[in-house]
Amino acid sequence: MQILDAYMSMTASVSSRHNIMKDFSNTLAVDAASCALRSGDMCHAVELLEQGRTIIWTQMTRLRTPLDSLQTRGDHTATLMKEFGDLSSLLDKSPANYLEATTRINVEAEETWYRRLVKDWNGVVEEIRKIEGFSRFLLPPLFSDLQDAAHDGPIILLIASKSSCDTIIIPHKQPLSRIQLPINFKTLQRLVLALREAIEKEAGPKGNQPALTKVLRELWEDVIRPVVENLGGFA
Repeated sequence: MQILDAYMSMTASVSSRHNIMKDFSNTLAVDAASCALRSGDMCHAVELLEQGRTIIWTQMTRLRTPLDSLQTRGDHTATLMKEFGDLSSLLDKSPANYLEATTRINVEAEETWYRRLVKDWNGVVEEIRKIEGFSRFLLPPLFSDLQDAAHDGPIILLIASKSSCDTIIIPHKQPLSRIQLPINFKTLQRLVLALREAIEKEAGPKGNQPALTKVLRELWEDVIRPVVENLGGFA
């Protein structure tokens, strides 16, 4: 995921980044998280899921990040703020659309210029990270940051891949819990499709909903019930 993020940083527009994502499986983040789970690293699995979920949005917003809290840190910091703002503004502008008459030399010069901007921008970001309190500037959140979201109650994550189907229970300031579900990816996909079809056909104030009842019962037994039974330990 980090390599993909770095690769996408080298592209010049949001549309280009979306095109890059088309070349990768839409289950990349889930597969990476599943791999981390099988290696016994639940915290990293959660981080990978979050990073994959927000990768396009992160690329868009990192060039527009306000640095107001750095204004009182001295002249060197003020210089970094200006450099970051100037470089981000340049990178945020998509290159001009090339006409057919545009020479290959001009295109290559544009690409070289853009890569140099990215290198300079990364250098400024590294300098900002050396400032106290900014060591995680524009980096994906750590698990400790994500776990704070469970302050009002445990968070449940479903990680369904071709390798395994698991849920992670994330309590606040307690160890994580992994539950291996008694269901495989293919069956889960079938249930999801069956649920959508049943909702379209039977949802509403009706007395008889056999298809909807059947699929909800299967989801309860194989996905929801194992989680509910384990939530008692976090009460």
